[in-house]
Amino acid sequence: MAPPNPKQPGMAAETRLKHLLDKAGFPARGLLERIARETGLARHTVRKFYYNEASVFSLETVGRICAWLAQNGLGDGLPGTLFAIRPPAMMTALMEPGHVTMCVGVYQGRGRPGFARSSIARDDFSVAARLVERLSRSSQRTVRISYIHVPSHVALDGHTLDRSVLERDQAEARRIFEKARRNTTSGTSVMIGSQRANYVVECFVAELWNAEAFSAENSPVPFYLKYPEPARSSSCFGGDTAPVTNGTAAPDGIYFRHRGKKDWEFFPSEPRQSATGMVIVRRDPGLGRVELAVFGLSGIATSAMGTLLCRMPDRFLPNGPVRAGIQVGVYVCGFDISAMTSDEQDIDTITIGTPRIVELDVDVRGRRRPAA
Repeated sequence: MAPPNPKQPGMAAETRLKHLLDKAGFPARGLLERIARETGLARHTVRKFYYNEASVFSLETVGRICAWLAQNGLGDGLPGTLFAIRPPAMMTALMEPGHVTMCVGVYQGRGRPGFARSSIARDDFSVAARLVERLSRSSQRTVRISYIHVPSHVALDGHTLDRSVLERDQAEARRIFEKARRNTTSGTSVMIGSQRANYVVECFVAELWNAEAFSAENSPVPFYLKYPEPARSSSCFGGDTAPVTNGTAAPDGIYFRHRGKKDWEFFPSEPRQSATGMVIVRRDPGLGRVELAVFGLSGIATSAMGTLLCRMPDRFLPNGPVRAGIQVGVYVCGFDISAMTSDEQDIDTITIGTPRIVELDVDVRGRRRPAA
């Protein structure tokens, strides 16, 4: 994948003077005046450095503070110990509750009666692994990680899937989603995979727009995922057919539109040429919780979206106004597949071009998560 756009948020450095002095047991009372007096620096300069409020500072300032620290027994590792890379705000928000739950869909393949074979899509699980590794690098605090497997039965070997089995999977997804919503200690929820593989994503999107999960009727959801193969069940993701005049003959990809707009925009999904996916984030600043869905129109797209999320997480952090106690960010991403070194579409054998990211201006109607 191409490197992040330098215009997008990247790693941010921070000063660690307060951290060093707190850890060493320096009393806070009168400390800033003492440092200013003994270094010859202005008090407001010391204060900004101490509280990590200085966006620009001179090498002379750094040198005087380092000399003062050395004189007071804190010279080891300077100047490196005086600075650190600030964890991305998205990763900090995900870790804030201390517990992250990864929801992944589990395929239950059914052939002859009584036979079932379970599997998790490799690309979906690789996204979970990348996120866990990224979270572990973002903080020294311990964050508990747990997994929830969401059943999704599929028919194998020419068999048909009984409607009652599909309905049981949908009911179980609703139960899992509502249980997580009611559990005030469940922390952050990360839902990986499209609504076809992970029915909890369907429930999440339906709640955000007050739509009926697993129903296309009168859906207000402002995006639609058009797959190459027919759907096994209806979805609130925009209806049964693509929102264009040629209906089912429409090209595969993600169709989306902004609030108040009639025209649909489109990112294509073509084998060996292009891929598309989405990140949807609901953040409750008051309760300190985040619910995040990441998925693509294919396994390659889901894996690419996970990689993008880990490389530039703050690009997907909602920063808009808080409405009804929540912030929501909806992002559609398109990629060009510029090279393949294998006939098998594997994220490690292809080159993904610079992503095109569109943040949707949407009217979210969903309810706030219950308070503790």
